[in-house]
Amino acid sequence: MNHRRNAIFVFTVEREAEPQSHKCRVMIVDDNVPIRHAIRELLTLNDDVEIVAEAGNGNEAVELALRCQPDVILMDLNMPMMNGVKAARWIKSLWNDISIIGLCGVPDTYTVDAFRRAGALATISKNRLNQLPAAIQGACSHKAHARARARKSA
Repeated sequence: MNHRRNAIFVFTVEREAEPQSHKCRVMIVDDNVPIRHAIRELLTLNDDVEIVAEAGNGNEAVELALRCQPDVILMDLNMPMMNGVKAARWIKSLWNDISIIGLCGVPDTYTVDAFRRAGALATISKNRLNQLPAAIQGACSHKAHARARARKSA
């Protein structure tokens, strides 16, 4: 009798050293296609940002994070299959060095706290998408400083 077992394999991918003019690699996760397009259009105006992937739900986000290894993930809260908080928690448990910025319609205290507990750096209202470039720049700067500290201590 042939028994099949399901298995999940997780591989850690080491990226090569980044050049000084490193673009911030961003993944956009939102089930609303027009919102994803609006975010992409806004971010393409910034030469320091490279959109590396887009996902429509939390399951896709986890899978694409493994493949693309973005610096920053812009994560919607309410999505089918897996919401943004659960996806953020999964991603941070597997790749702690990926920065996550939560997106939601109205960032109430509960939503902000849930995203923070899941490992997000910030939560931004979809009504204030103009704040995204500064938030992404801050997340990438934070990450660059952490990498520099790690190299010094090694």
